[in-house]
Amino acid sequence: MNNEETPSTSSNTGELLDGNHVEKANQSVEETSHSIETQSGFMYKRARMQGKHKSFYHRGLEDTDEMYSQISPYPFPMMMPTQNEEEEEDESLTEYELIPPYQMIAVRGVNGYHFDSSVLQVKGFAYFKDFPVESAEEISRSILVRKVLSTGEETEYKTVYEFEADAVESDDHAYEVTLDFGTMNDGHPLNSGQYELFIRLKQFIDERWIAQEFKIGKKESSTTDFSYSTKNQWYQPKTVSTYSFVAKQKLNSDAFVIYSTKLSEVDPASLIVDDEIVEEETKKIRANKRRFFRLVYKIFSKILPIKKNQVAFLSDARVDLTGNFEYIYDELKGRNSFLKPVFFLKKSINEPKTLREYVGLAKAIATSRYVLLDDFYPLIYPLEIRKGVDLIQVWHAVGAFKTFGFSRVGMQGGPKLSSKNHRNYSKAIVSSTKVIPNYAEGFGIDSKRILPLGAARTDMFFDETKKNTIKEQLFEEMPFLVGKKVILFAPTFRGNGQNTAYYPFNWLDYHKLYEQLAPQGFIFLFKIHPFVKNSPNIPYEYSDFFCDVSDYREVNDLLLLTDVMITDYSSVVFEYSLLRRKTIFFAPDLSDYMTTRNFYVDYLSFIPGPRVSDTVHLIEEIEDYTSVDQERLNAFLNYYFDDLDGHASKRFVDMLEDSIDEHVVDEEENEEYSEDGKWMPKWGENEGANSTINDYKNEEDNIK
Repeated sequence: MNNEETPSTSSNTGELLDGNHVEKANQSVEETSHSIETQSGFMYKRARMQGKHKSFYHRGLEDTDEMYSQISPYPFPMMMPTQNEEEEEDESLTEYELIPPYQMIAVRGVNGYHFDSSVLQVKGFAYFKDFPVESAEEISRSILVRKVLSTGEETEYKTVYEFEADAVESDDHAYEVTLDFGTMNDGHPLNSGQYELFIRLKQFIDERWIAQEFKIGKKESSTTDFSYSTKNQWYQPKTVSTYSFVAKQKLNSDAFVIYSTKLSEVDPASLIVDDEIVEEETKKIRANKRRFFRLVYKIFSKILPIKKNQVAFLSDARVDLTGNFEYIYDELKGRNSFLKPVFFLKKSINEPKTLREYVGLAKAIATSRYVLLDDFYPLIYPLEIRKGVDLIQVWHAVGAFKTFGFSRVGMQGGPKLSSKNHRNYSKAIVSSTKVIPNYAEGFGIDSKRILPLGAARTDMFFDETKKNTIKEQLFEEMPFLVGKKVILFAPTFRGNGQNTAYYPFNWLDYHKLYEQLAPQGFIFLFKIHPFVKNSPNIPYEYSDFFCDVSDYREVNDLLLLTDVMITDYSSVVFEYSLLRRKTIFFAPDLSDYMTTRNFYVDYLSFIPGPRVSDTVHLIEEIEDYTSVDQERLNAFLNYYFDDLDGHASKRFVDMLEDSIDEHVVDEEENEEYSEDGKWMPKWGENEGANSTINDYKNEEDNIK
């Protein structure tokens, strides 16, 4: 590895090459004869000359590293732990004799490499010439990731990771292995540095295990240098680190080199980008505005009467009328209700509000008979809701799956018991009596305040006319879906919350998914949780198969076109199950997720579909998408829905109207709509607050 060139920044994709390897015994003899004084041969001769040669153990010998430090400049520790250190192995499989190349000739090479983001797949071959393999149990191969410590006259290495390669059933000489440089370091990206790939070949010969270690080998049928580069991000609660990975192999070279470089480390809060945010607030300015908001709310609560027919819709998760709000409003409008809706909608919690908006919001909360929330709304939790006003949480999710709120006290990212979040709800709406205890615990409120009226947004699944209208609209917007079998990938986020949310897309093998499913007429849609900061890195050559539709706000609309859904721990499974189609649960990190987040029920007995943890089994379940366990699915639906009738919105509005005697009809309408046909009410529409805030127009500048 002397005179290595500067790492290439080429982004050419590594292609997987097919073809059978050819034994090149004469060439192998010539190559290995030059390496007697290097690698394992060098160590063997030095050890024998010093009288220290003996059989080496894969692990268990305390003096192995010490011996090597005495006999060789190559720090090849023979006690490297495998990925499953805790598993017990037969001593006969872990003991082996490391022999030099001149004693036995090893034939090895690489049929091809393939990269998906930071995940490398290697298909190769390695075997001892003239020693046939009688069974797969008699031969094994391990890929060693060795860090380059120095590149002088003799390159020094340190083995940092070892991965057992899988045998190929059809060829005793072949192997396959997958290496994920993005999670290799105990779930973190590979540390900065230069590395090379080696292979340890072991075979059971003459009643003992013998082994050789050497560089991974040349790439067969290659006509050019191989190079590939990508980036990977690692999310922590207070930092997001970006790494660059560059892999290269020169033509006719045995060395496969990886360069890992840490490019940046930033505060995740600085990564929040919103095109609609027109001002950037400091924490001090925002804190002052919120104190002003609470003061104005107290004043309005004391001097203004409650408007008995007013319903305020509050959300910091949407600017158009979607989800539960859409169906509640449609029910109010459809029955010409005397209840008067006013709207206060923002795209996200991080989008600033002006003083004018704070005043209008405070007035609405203080004077509306009903205040509706559909998600987490931290601005309202410190307030003492006045008598005669009901604060109702209609929640954006159905059922109760993963733990949330106060159910996560003591967990990483969970609230403190002293938190005021959620506790001031007058009522909360759920889909089933079975989940009332879960929501009472999560919201920290009495179970008597939780009403199983059903989720309004699920009414759509029982309205054939509306479903057909939505599907026609979607096909017009996304004509590439016409005639395709649609796969919807809709997982939840990883991380502790909005500022650190991410998804590890490297779990998916883009190449295998494309190669096996695209020819069958499938198309793969990504609908990623809105908190997630990173996006799927879709290779250009697969862009006719993968499509990111995460910007489409309403996931329920997309479900109507979906033939098979893939999720993990997301509550979207409740809505999709109403269509009685197959859901696949792709959960490679189930044990870790149970430790950090956990569930209200046993996961494996809860899910109404198969659970898989790798791409191979995922593909198998997708191909069998018409196979649905209807009995299990029906049991699931009956548990999480008290009423499967499409009248949740009606029950909710009935509840609102039954509490009021005064009937006032309001016929004002707003005709602004988003591109996908959703109504976009203005801030405080119909509420009349704007006429009361002239006195505060200039106060915002004073606060700043």
